[in-house]
Amino acid sequence: ASETASASASASASASPSASASASAASGKSYKGPMKFDSYEKTGEYVPASATNPAENMPKPVPPANMKEHSVDGAYAFLSFWLASLNYLMMTGNPAPIEHIYYNGYGWEKYQSTIKLYASGAGWVYGTETPYIVELLTDAPREVPGSDNTRFIWEGYSYMDPKMMRHYRNQPEKATSADESKKRVARFRLEYKDGKWELSSAA
Repeated sequence: ASETASASASASASASPSASASASAASGKSYKGPMKFDSYEKTGEYVPASATNPAENMPKPVPPANMKEHSVDGAYAFLSFWLASLNYLMMTGNPAPIEHIYYNGYGWEKYQSTIKLYASGAGWVYGTETPYIVELLTDAPREVPGSDNTRFIWEGYSYMDPKMMRHYRNQPEKATSADESKKRVARFRLEYKDGKWELSSAA
């Protein structure tokens, strides 16, 4: 569970979306501050992770209804689902939700060690439900000049929860380091393409 939140996917600036709504238009909401997500599927009684057991029946993030909307609200829904899916992967070893963002097989490619760790029972994360935290620095993303309302950058702080602990079989518990929990500015590069949002960079 040591991968960073940095992620990348193929992105092209050549496509022209058919949606006419403006992602830079004011939605009336301010999204500045810690990113929140509330679209979860619950199955069974949730038992939080501890030093002795991984989480059981952790609520699974599901794509919000407006995640493909060409608007500030849609961009936020997409980005918050990405973060919730990344945290779910780090807490369960299950890459299914984050593959809605990228493609089938992405989780195994990028987070193979985390998936193997959970599959073998050799380790897990506890002490928090959100290993990765993002705090957006502006109310809305800014459009990349000349992108014809298709590419945006949303800046925020990205860091690991200081309360997060890592459990590894036959090893001392490992706390989040001061370096991991240090707030760093991340630029989330979003592109609206083929009727949906894509995340080309989260660094």
